[in-house]
Amino acid sequence: MGSADTLDDSLFILRKQVSMCLLVLGVCSVLQMLAAHFFVKFALYWEMRQLEKKEGGPVATRFVLEEQSKYTVIDGPLELQVMMTLVISLGYVLLFGGVSAAVVPYCFVVFTCQLRAFAVGLTTCSQRPFPHTSQGVGHWQHCVTFLTCLGVLYAGFLFFAYGEAFRGSTVRAKMTGVVVFSVVAFALWAIVGLLFPPEDEDRILMRKRRAHVAKRLVSRVAHRGLASMREAALRQMTVYNADLIKDGQWERIQPYADMPVDSKTPPRTPPGETIFEATSSDTIHAGSSEEN
Repeated sequence: MGSADTLDDSLFILRKQVSMCLLVLGVCSVLQMLAAHFFVKFALYWEMRQLEKKEGGPVATRFVLEEQSKYTVIDGPLELQVMMTLVISLGYVLLFGGVSAAVVPYCFVVFTCQLRAFAVGLTTCSQRPFPHTSQGVGHWQHCVTFLTCLGVLYAGFLFFAYGEAFRGSTVRAKMTGVVVFSVVAFALWAIVGLLFPPEDEDRILMRKRRAHVAKRLVSRVAHRGLASMREAALRQMTVYNADLIKDGQWERIQPYADMPVDSKTPPRTPPGETIFEATSSDTIHAGSSEEN
């Protein structure tokens, strides 16, 4: 009876500590948002007060960009801290969910407080971040998978080491039970993954179709754009044999010496004179007509 009472007391203390940790995480999320909001507002107020003392009266209204410079910077370490709080609370559920079912609603409270507090801080007292394409949770997914596997092993250990069904059994029987429980749990996990895959085949097919259509559209638009630009350039230029150049009939174009002298042909310059002068120092100067 003494060992059973000690075990029950230990489990009660563990449940209490886990619940207390999750409640502390939720409260700290709200307090962190309130503290950031207070410090930003106090910095703005103190700056306005110092300006009023210096100017001796009311000052001009602060612009939005100037006010944004006093806000909190949303950088990588801050985003890492926000995500770490969520992963820690989820880790309590995965590791100690078999000991105390109360950690599940507590985790929900932490997620709600953390996400809402970060959203409020992001829209009220944080600098506007530059838009970028998100790549998902990234390596956090590996952390969650590791915690899930560790939670399966820990749940099996608690069940066979401290459960009523295996109380008084040998160490070999308990270890065998832990191994069998873990294998069955991972097998069921794999079967569920095969029956309900995380990546939907229709979603993958639609994504490939969208990429293919976008590639074809870009190719066609680029081809037509180059063709239209070439046609527009030829229409603007009064060049002799423009139709032949447009159609690519290069063999029908007359030599330069046989072309008639008019406004459509380049001017003929006497030998030794340059055809044009470059306007910048880094361009190539034309040579004489003999060199050309």
